Amino acid sequence: MSYDVKSSIDLLEMNESVNHRQNDGEVYSAIKLLVKNEVERGLLNVLVVLFEMTNATWDYDGLRVTMTSTFDWRWSDSGSGGKRNGTFFHPRAQGNLCALGSYGNPAYGEITGKKSVILVGPSPNAPAGRSPAVARPTSYTNMWSDSGSGGANDGTMWRPVAPSGYVAMGDVMATGYGKQPSVNDVWCLRSDLTRLSTYEASDFWNDGSSGADRDCSTWKIVTESNGIDGSEYLPIPPYTFRVSQGYGRADTSYAVVPLLRVPNAFKRFDFALPTVTKTTIPSTGDQFGHQEQCSAVLPFIFYLPNDSAWNLARISKPFYTVTREIAWNVEGVWNNDSAGDFNRSKTIKWGISKTQSEEMVHSAGVSVSASYGIKGFESSVTLNYQFTQTTSKSFTEYQEGETTESFVVPGKTAKVLFSKHIWLKAKAGDGTIASQVEMVANNDIHFGGCDLS
Repeated sequence: MSYDVKSSIDLLEMNESVNHRQNDGEVYSAIKLLVKNEVERGLLNVLVVLFEMTNATWDYDGLRVTMTSTFDWRWSDSGSGGKRNGTFFHPRAQGNLCALGSYGNPAYGEITGKKSVILVGPSPNAPAGRSPAVARPTSYTNMWSDSGSGGANDGTMWRPVAPSGYVAMGDVMATGYGKQPSVNDVWCLRSDLTRLSTYEASDFWNDGSSGADRDCSTWKIVTESNGIDGSEYLPIPPYTFRVSQGYGRADTSYAVVPLLRVPNAFKRFDFALPTVTKTTIPSTGDQFGHQEQCSAVLPFIFYLPNDSAWNLARISKPFYTVTREIAWNVEGVWNNDSAGDFNRSKTIKWGISKTQSEEMVHSAGVSVSASYGIKGFESSVTLNYQFTQTTSKSFTEYQEGETTESFVVPGKTAKVLFSKHIWLKAKAGDGTIASQVEMVANNDIHFGGCDLS
């Protein structure tokens, strides 16, 4: 198929304009119109490629990561007579960013636009002196085929063979018999970027009652907790699977997950308690020394399921940024212009309430607790390494409670009550705040003041 340069430029400009629209309905309408026009002009394939190449990327040392919701059908057991329905797809590559393995779905039907996975590849900004973060498999080992099932489709499952120093992350489905998948279907990860994990409690599909010559079951790989201290290398849900040549659990030595390096860059809050003078008495609600203490940028599947409709609509910018911010906040101001003293009290609630915590989990998949700190709800992986200054198993600042401060305001003085306010924010890639929690640090309350005479 041929097309002229001007047509390519027009497509690029139209694609860019669609990507910058914020309204999902407008985007959908624009895409429909473009597809209709380009089908007539014979350029639909060009248009599809342009749209698929737009998803944002993020580098984790030498590993470049993005996400996709575009899949190519490889095989389904339709017509086999098996007790379980299953369809297998392969995530479509974006340039040299490729899948870690094929994707299995325990149902029939299309999943493009309904599911999502990460794609990985080499970063051009990789540190010098290290082996590349990714490598192609050297070959494949045949694990199963549906031969003998009588199903409507022919398919074969293969296991990538990783080169020395690298680990294959998931098995691959191929259409037809005999021919191995392309080695370009997947990347293997450098071994230090992987971690042994586990499978879901049961298989998501098997060929039981299909009549296939060989038995087979497929097992989804999932992440496990990285412990209360957290870790610099964070496990990410791969949404890959492993084949068991039978109905028993797949070999657990193949249940590996990718690791993304997110260093600790926590900034200590050293802003001194604000000095109050007669001419600089603040008002309740004023804030001082506001700063971001730390942040973590991760694919949204670290926090939320891969079928989250809200995030699928934003797949072109698939990363969440979770931040912790802090500032001195003025809880109250009392001016005593009289000669005599007066007594006052102030009740302050601190920590995160159950309602706040539940809302953050629901909206952003960020779970916060005094017992385990901060973690991704979907992955069950903590961010405590990134979100604390030192290794700590104490997260009492998140503990909900209240305190009542009783105090005397002497004559001709002003008294100001300060607290340390903390904000936890989860921001989607398009800048939308998915969730935000504001709280007073647990019992971290201080008085300031000045002479009014």
